[in-house]
Amino acid sequence: MIMSISLNQHICMELFGLLLIIACVSPFTTHLIEQQQFAMEPQDQVAVVGARVILPCRVLNKKGILQWTKDDFGLGTKRRLVAFERYSMIGSDEEGDYSLNIYPVRLEDDAKYQCQVGPGQHGEHGIRSNYGTLSVLKSPDPPKILQGDYMVTTEDHEIELECVSENGKPAAEITWIDGFGNVLTAGVEYIKEPSPDSRLSTAKSILKLKANKALHNKTIHCQAQNSADKTYRSASIRLEVKYAPKVVIDIIEGALDTGRIPLDNAIRLKCNADAHPNELTYQWYIKDEMIIGATFSELDIPSVTRKHQHFVVKCEAQNEVGLSAATETLDVIYPPSFIQRPENVESEMGENITMTCLVDSNPKADIIWVFDPIDRMNFQPRVVGTSSTLHLIASNETAGRYYCKAHSSGFTEISSEALVILKGPPKIISRAQQQPLDTDTYEIECMAIAVPKAKHVSWAFNGVLIDVDKDLGFSLRQDVLYDRIKSTLRIEENHRSRFGTYTCTVINKYGSDTLEIVFNERRKLPIIIIASGSFAISLLIIAICFAICCCCVRGSKKRQLPPADIIPKVNHQQPKVKTNSLKKKDLSKTEIPATVTVEPEYQESNSGSYSTTTTLSMNKTDLIGSKLLSIPPTIRYSGPLTEGFTDSTNQSITGSYVDFSRDYYTPIHNASNFLIQSTLQQGETPTYV
Repeated sequence: MIMSISLNQHICMELFGLLLIIACVSPFTTHLIEQQQFAMEPQDQVAVVGARVILPCRVLNKKGILQWTKDDFGLGTKRRLVAFERYSMIGSDEEGDYSLNIYPVRLEDDAKYQCQVGPGQHGEHGIRSNYGTLSVLKSPDPPKILQGDYMVTTEDHEIELECVSENGKPAAEITWIDGFGNVLTAGVEYIKEPSPDSRLSTAKSILKLKANKALHNKTIHCQAQNSADKTYRSASIRLEVKYAPKVVIDIIEGALDTGRIPLDNAIRLKCNADAHPNELTYQWYIKDEMIIGATFSELDIPSVTRKHQHFVVKCEAQNEVGLSAATETLDVIYPPSFIQRPENVESEMGENITMTCLVDSNPKADIIWVFDPIDRMNFQPRVVGTSSTLHLIASNETAGRYYCKAHSSGFTEISSEALVILKGPPKIISRAQQQPLDTDTYEIECMAIAVPKAKHVSWAFNGVLIDVDKDLGFSLRQDVLYDRIKSTLRIEENHRSRFGTYTCTVINKYGSDTLEIVFNERRKLPIIIIASGSFAISLLIIAICFAICCCCVRGSKKRQLPPADIIPKVNHQQPKVKTNSLKKKDLSKTEIPATVTVEPEYQESNSGSYSTTTTLSMNKTDLIGSKLLSIPPTIRYSGPLTEGFTDSTNQSITGSYVDFSRDYYTPIHNASNFLIQSTLQQGETPTYV
């Protein structure tokens, strides 16, 4: 008996421990249950009465019961919805597809639908899809003109036509078309009314117009259509009108045979009216604005400008019977001008680029794109496009300068340019050896080319990161330029302990570059060397002065004048000498020499501690007679400038290397300010690039 009680207690203890383990583990295992979720949900749709509509619903790991609701009313849980014979759930359970099929669609199907799945037996949560709204459309009835299909009227008599289209969803849009195919908008009143079935609408359009000779034997059309129709439905009525004068406008002076008008021309228009009786009065309009005093059969416009393009000129002629009018649209030819110029593009390798160049001209300009590559050693300028947009893929081969050139017949070609620049990691171009500018200024410069712009610049001294916010011995200044950044580290304590190795690191989104800069004190020349140099310079100056004096003495001995009494009386006035200087206003009368010497002006400026910029300035008018070429594009150098290399012009350049894919570009500039000189051959004409 005692053993039986002990065994029961042992079993109870084990069951209690098992329940305790389950209770502890269950909170950590509930998240492992695979939940129900939608792979596809219903979306808003538009359908026409009689069409088929499928509202998608696909469920992953379906565990619960699925049903569709219409305006939150359940339709049933079986695939064949018995209570709704036009509704069914298509698809298969294996695919988890429970899409709702509606056929044929009726007006009462206009509602919002939702796919719902109840909770599963193992704790899966129930889910509801987005609402999908089904908008049902219905074509309207064919339109009718209430006045019939035939009407007799007289000129200047106002008539009223009414067109009706019933039972449309939405209401029909009604358009009036005159006998010439023009859409009539003036004098139109549109009315929308509900039909007996409140879901449908009736549309009415009332057209009020004044009859004239132009409408005689012409048919007016009423067209009705809504978004459920693929084509218009129409009704028509033929008008019989007693006519007024017939008017035609001709351009009798100032226009070409084609009817086009050259810019700045004076033109004369004539209003020709065929009427009976022939006693007529005239009135002219431009852009529907009456011209005061223009009451004759001819109209003069003294000067046609670009703004006159597409101006509508109207002439009205009237007799005792009535009034009629005619119009003429001016077609002005003018040179091309840019509406939108191409812009510089900074792009990643492999990225799609679209460049746009929009030009306004009449006649329409022909556009070409000319690509001037960076690497002219392997690629030459070439035409790469002939439309207003140019599509490229960024690469080393497509990086460079692009010219959009537009030519309109009879006018000078215009051109605009833009650059395609590749993005990449930064490149530090500062010197690895730097010294203080003076005893009071301890500054270290770190200049880097970065496209896109650098995000961060850090400094370290002898391997220890510098925090300028906490270390009062340093301050930092950063200058951000278009394609580069200059970070200047200033040492506040001018002490020998601050000399050493500084590390500059520049980071952008494509990578980083690091340069170790050795900062040491400026060495002073010994006093003996300075004194010796000064003495040598003094001796050199004395020798030069002695040589000049000797030359002057020899020249004076060779040119001795004869005695005063035998010198003949002659006019010692120096003859006038023609110079090669050419003024702009004398170009048509002056012979252009084969070679013109240009004295360039140089200007130097210092930027920072160790950079000097020399600017060459040439005046365009000083180079008349020389062949003018654009200076090669600016080269951007990457890396420490410690070694020399030769560029495409065989000029020695100090630097380590050039990354043509990103470090070489030329800012857009006016080519007339950057010119070089060469010698013209006989008969050549100066060319501006």
